[in-house]
Amino acid sequence: MLVKVLFYLYVIIAFSVPIFWIYKLIQSFFGKSGIFISKKFILNNEKVEVFYSFIVIALSSFNLLCISGLVDTGKPLQIYELSNQYLNSYTPLSFQHILTFVVFFILGLLVYFILINFNGKMAPLLYVISCSILLINIVLNVIYFTHTFRVKDLEFTSSYMIKALGRHLIYLSMMYVSLLKQSMDKVRSVEGEKNKIYNNILVNKLYKIFIKYETNVGFWTLFIFPVLMVIQLFLVLFGQKPDSFIQVFLDTSTYNYSKVIPPDPVIIPGDGHYLCTVAARGHEKVVKPLRSGVRNGKRITVNRQLMVANAFENILEQYTPKLHKIIRDIYDKYGYPLSKHINSKISADIVYYLMKPLEWGFLVVLYCVDNNPENRINIQYSELRK
Repeated sequence: MLVKVLFYLYVIIAFSVPIFWIYKLIQSFFGKSGIFISKKFILNNEKVEVFYSFIVIALSSFNLLCISGLVDTGKPLQIYELSNQYLNSYTPLSFQHILTFVVFFILGLLVYFILINFNGKMAPLLYVISCSILLINIVLNVIYFTHTFRVKDLEFTSSYMIKALGRHLIYLSMMYVSLLKQSMDKVRSVEGEKNKIYNNILVNKLYKIFIKYETNVGFWTLFIFPVLMVIQLFLVLFGQKPDSFIQVFLDTSTYNYSKVIPPDPVIIPGDGHYLCTVAARGHEKVVKPLRSGVRNGKRITVNRQLMVANAFENILEQYTPKLHKIIRDIYDKYGYPLSKHINSKISADIVYYLMKPLEWGFLVVLYCVDNNPENRINIQYSELRK
């Protein structure tokens, strides 16, 4: 019951986050009347915006942290010999240059928290620099999204994490664009505060220039390059390079902007069949191996659970080939990534017990459909099977 509730909660959040931030974008630029300004409409509630901001920031930060567990550029991936399924994936952000990306990511969040409470009063130069940092983040986020978009041959778990980061960075960019528009409106609403006169002629002229153009996006872009260079040169002290903000994408493998040719993968014996892995790696008293079997020309350890599952698949293939293909695709997508986590006897035992209800369900189907279910079960993975 708890798992089902969490699943539905995840689905609701996954679909509602982009809807909310698209709404906020439209509201920022075009919402001057009607539902966009109605305080009764739930999407206009400040607490709702705080909630969705927290979700996007938390998920983006978590996904970025998970990137550290991927394979660094230049190292070989691992691939199963028989199934050609990858066990891992390359990092989409070069570990050598990732500090630059992380620093800009953190600076963007800091500026967001500063401007979210912005009342229209801030030193013009500081305001323009803050807006420039957000624009830099938006550009980097869009580059990351296009860098990882439609990339194939990734291990499933890694692929989900990598592409989830791309989606969340786009949502983060929506937050930034919406905030920039809101801050511009606040600056324009305090025009009366901008009639200050300084004694120093140079300071007075600079102040008037900033006042005139501080809400001009084109003016912000003039500051992107110097702000970028100042931050990047500071990061040189920590081992980064002046062009790390570019190399963090280029110095990678297998992605859209990657320039590094990956080495040949390391071949791992087997095919990643996770029930085969359970039968071979679990405690004998638990998984109860029965005999040796043959799979794709290779000797494997076979237990009752594995034979029942394969007999059930055989029934599906025989009577409902279309349904079998769908289930087989799902199994290949989720089963192979699962097998790489079964790296101890205890983990194999746990999967064995988790599979028990399915095994019983398979048996019910076999005994309802097949005249000789035990014969079909016992012949699985044997040399007698045609």
